[in-house]
Amino acid sequence: MYVSVPLLQTLTDPGPLTPKIALLLQDVSCAIVSANTGDLLFMAEKERVVRRKHAAGDAADLVEFALASIQHELADVKLVVQQNHHWRIAPFERHLPWACALDHYPPSYLDEVSLFPHLDSSGRHELSHHLAHAWSVFPQAPFQQGLIVVMDGMGEKHKAMARALRDGDIGFTHDLALTRHKAFVQVPAVLDPLYDYREAESAYYFDGASLQLVFKRYTREMR
Repeated sequence: MYVSVPLLQTLTDPGPLTPKIALLLQDVSCAIVSANTGDLLFMAEKERVVRRKHAAGDAADLVEFALASIQHELADVKLVVQQNHHWRIAPFERHLPWACALDHYPPSYLDEVSLFPHLDSSGRHELSHHLAHAWSVFPQAPFQQGLIVVMDGMGEKHKAMARALRDGDIGFTHDLALTRHKAFVQVPAVLDPLYDYREAESAYYFDGASLQLVFKRYTREMR
């Protein structure tokens, strides 16, 4: 979840944009950075735009507002990094035309500012939930080394990460592909293959641009 910090000054030609979006869940949010300079251009939650606490659903109105706020257009977006802790985004979006036709979801889910149709697969990327928390912290940390602890009780499904690892899905970066620290501990140590599990708590060690997984606790999904 991001704190709402609207951009108050206009930056001179920040170049291509990289939005980072948490969507399709409670507290939809969007942050936009310049792909040239790394400067943060916009950061806000959907609830600030629609005036509804913990606003969920798609990010169309938020992205539209964000781009207008920094005086850019959708075509300026060159890379989108997304995260949704309920389910993988790419498979979900493939079924949206059918789902929206049956009124399972509102038409705004198919807006171009939700789907970024001008980008191919190389311009779209997903992060697993706890890893997204970690990545929001350590690149901006004021020190070289540290420990990041994520304790939100709910995160990515283990089977979703395992499937991506098995299939060599380069469009999804997740903890199962992350380097383990020498002191790594997993709880439970062995996962029952008859059940699915979600991330509960995670700990990461960072040193400069290096990130390693130190601890991971999973909770079993209820059937």
